[in-house]
Amino acid sequence: MTDRGLQLNRDLVLIPAYEPDDSLLSFAEALLAEDLQVMVVDDGSGEAFRPVFDRLPEGVTLLSYETNRGKGYAMKYAMEKILSMPQVEFIVTADADGQHSPEDTLRILKAAHENPDALVLGVRDFPENTPLRSRIGNRLTAKAFGRLTGIKDLEDTQTGLRAFSTKHLDLLLSMEGERYEYEMRQLMDWAKSPYPLVQVPIETIYRDKENSTSHYNALKDSSRIFRSLLDNGEAVLFTLSGIISFTLDFLLFNVFYYLALPLHMTYALAIPNVAARLISANLNFYLNRNYVFESKDPLIKDFLQYAALVAILLAANSLLLSFYGNVLGLQATVAKLCVEFTVFIISYLVQHFYIFAKKK
Repeated sequence: MTDRGLQLNRDLVLIPAYEPDDSLLSFAEALLAEDLQVMVVDDGSGEAFRPVFDRLPEGVTLLSYETNRGKGYAMKYAMEKILSMPQVEFIVTADADGQHSPEDTLRILKAAHENPDALVLGVRDFPENTPLRSRIGNRLTAKAFGRLTGIKDLEDTQTGLRAFSTKHLDLLLSMEGERYEYEMRQLMDWAKSPYPLVQVPIETIYRDKENSTSHYNALKDSSRIFRSLLDNGEAVLFTLSGIISFTLDFLLFNVFYYLALPLHMTYALAIPNVAARLISANLNFYLNRNYVFESKDPLIKDFLQYAALVAILLAANSLLLSFYGNVLGLQATVAKLCVEFTVFIISYLVQHFYIFAKKK
């Protein structure tokens, strides 16, 4: 390979790595052969992966910490260190799992030199052999990104191969996010800045059909990316969680109600309502704690507070349901719908400001 016009020793390749294999070693060695500076961040991979990091070629700068914190945290952790390295003028971030080639790394670095004010993205074309979740996920986020920012032609929102000048480090460090959502936050915040986005085609590399080397968590990381797309769309995720839980609650309520109807029970509305709510509330707690608010408080503390909220709302819900159904004579299904909206708003406010207030 040639240097393609790059001025050596100005450029640093930043590689966040979590539980890597030997592909990290060969990638780092190839980059060093191009006289590039290489910095690897061990994102809390643990002792089992220490031998991989110990075998990194001489010349690689290794940063590490004990607990896995996420890709975004690893990148910002390294950027903080690079602030004190005035010899570095351009940075390219690359993945550790063999999805980026040295040739493509040099290609987007060259584009960064030619466009020093830009965030340069290495964009893939997603051929037919691309894992289905990657192809669909990228298409959906690209369309959403286009509608929200007006940048309609961005082809790859999830690329990890990106280059930029160190003069933008303060901006990049100010952006929120600690895991995969940080890369989406980069794009969203950059789109609001006066700086351009430049796209450079790169090779699409997957080592197997399922992209098994990726540590992307389809549920958690997708919810984080979704939140970043909507400028911290916590309320939207809460609504989706509520819709899922309400659908289960509504179905169970009707099943229990019509099963109990022949029994001519005194509390024909309240009992099915309580039974349905107890089941759906457990699902709602799991979704809200893990995906909407990402609480880091102890599980038992969150659960007890949430249970108290459910008990209060359930009592209010049942009283209102009984009033609408037995006093006003509304049909049971209609009465159920009338109560939910107010309860939904109260529930969100209490969970946001009190129960799950201590978030990641």
